[in-house]
Amino acid sequence: GGRDLSEEVGGLTMLQGIAALAKDTFTTVLVVISKPPSDSVAKKVVFALEDSG
Repeated sequence: GGRDLSEEVGGLTMLQGIAALAKDTFTTVLVVISKPPSDSVAKKVVFALEDSG
């Protein structure tokens, strides 16, 4: 939802989506578009994207 990247929610859905797509052999590119995240969540998302391969 619209609050997923807030400090309170912590990007849970975004991180789950990145993890699922990273495991999908047919996915070759991930593009992330969102509302501005909190600073700590932005760091988590960037780390997850870097770690996804």
